[in-house]
Amino acid sequence: MAEMLVAILVGLLVMVGLHQMFVASLTSQTTTSFQVEVDRKAQVAMDDIIARLRGSSGVLVDHDPAHPDRIAFTDQDGQEVRYWVDSGNLRRALGATSYSGGAVLASNVGELVFTCYWWNPDLVPPREQETLLASKAKRVRARLKVQEGNNSSVLQSTVRLRNK
Repeated sequence: MAEMLVAILVGLLVMVGLHQMFVASLTSQTTTSFQVEVDRKAQVAMDDIIARLRGSSGVLVDHDPAHPDRIAFTDQDGQEVRYWVDSGNLRRALGATSYSGGAVLASNVGELVFTCYWWNPDLVPPREQETLLASKAKRVRARLKVQEGNNSSVLQSTVRLRNK
């Protein structure tokens, strides 16, 4: 009888250990899955921004350092493209003349910053860089942060404008 109680106790301890391992792996899988989804959202949005900037005519229509989360430029077809953040949503409007409406590219955007440079920002220390009027810009740096709960993804890319 004593041996049977010891065997049941050992079996119970093994089962508790296996349960703890199962719960830990399930939690890890869920966390990883959420992080992958946040990364995917950020990458899709950044890819859209960068592709359209690279394909633009090189003329920025609007970028105000007081509103670094907004940019407007002319695409290769002469159509204005606008990006901005509204209530945590990254929006894009094609052919619009104002920052309203537009398609939502990503939600839970914690930060979107566009910085315009008239020379290569990678060659000059940040404290010496000068941001100029949008029409003079040669390069645009985009920084995007998407955050959902404890998961976040930050992407940054610099684009050299065409014909500049």
